[in-house]
Amino acid sequence: MGIVTRFTPCANSEALPLYRERLTAALPVDHALAERDAVEWDDLRDEKILIQEWDDSQSTRELYASLLGQSARFHPHPASKQSVFALVAAGFGVTLATASQAEVTVPGVVFRPIAETNASVQIDLVWRPELEDAAVGRFVAYLRDETRSRRLR
Repeated sequence: MGIVTRFTPCANSEALPLYRERLTAALPVDHALAERDAVEWDDLRDEKILIQEWDDSQSTRELYASLLGQSARFHPHPASKQSVFALVAAGFGVTLATASQAEVTVPGVVFRPIAETNASVQIDLVWRPELEDAAVGRFVAYLRDETRSRRLR
C-alpha cells in the first residue's frame, strides 16, 4: 500500500484517486525566472530539467514530458528529491516540485507557481488486492469516503 503519483508504475495494484496537487518550478535563486511571480511551460521548455530517474523507472520523465513536451532537455539523476534540489541550488538546472514540496525551505532555491491549467499531478492510494486484509479494506473504505465527502479529487 502506498500513496503515489498517477504516473508511478504499480503493476497488479488497485488505485483510489485521492486529490490533485499543484506543481511549481524549483529555480536557483539567481535564475532570471526567479524574479517572476509565476512561470509557464513555455518558460521552462529550453531549460535543463533535472529529474529523478532510475534504470527501472522513467515515470518522472514521462510525467514531465507530458507537460513540457518530448523535446525538453531532461537530465536524470538516481537521487532523492532533496538531492535534486541541491543540484538546482548549485545552478545545474531547474526541476518541478509539488506544492507540498515547495513548502520546505531549500537554501538557494525558490519555488514559483506554474500558471497553467494542467500544472498538477494526481495523487492515488494504491494497494495489492491479493494482500488486502480487513484493516487495509477498512482503511481504503475510509479514504474513499473521505475523498468523496471532501471532494478532494
